[in-house]
Amino acid sequence: MKKQRKADLSTFKKKLAANEEYIASLEAENGQYLAESKEYSGLSKSLRDKDKKIGKLQTAWQNVQQEASNGRATISQQEATISTLAADKESLQQDCEILQKEVESRNQ
Repeated sequence: MKKQRKADLSTFKKKLAANEEYIASLEAENGQYLAESKEYSGLSKSLRDKDKKIGKLQTAWQNVQQEASNGRATISQQEATISTLAADKESLQQDCEILQKEVESRNQ
C-alpha cells in the first residue's frame, strides 16, 4: 500500500508539473496576445488620429475652394460693374459732346 501511495504521489507530482508547465505556456501566450493587442490598439488610435487630420484637411481644402469660387464670382461681378461703368462713361461722354455742341450752336 505504501508503494501504491508513492506511485500515486509520483504520478500526481508529474501531472502537477505538467499542468504548471501548461499554465506557464498559457500565461506566456496570453502575455504575447496582450502585447499584440496593445500594439494594435496603438495602431488603431494612430489611424483614427490620422483620419481626423485627413478630415480636417479635407474641410480646409473645401473651404479654400469655396473661397476661391467666391473670389472668382466677386471678380466676375466687378468686371461686369467695370464694363457697365465704362459703357455709362462712354454714354455720358457722348451726351456731353452733344450738349457742348448745342451750347456752342446757341452761343453763335
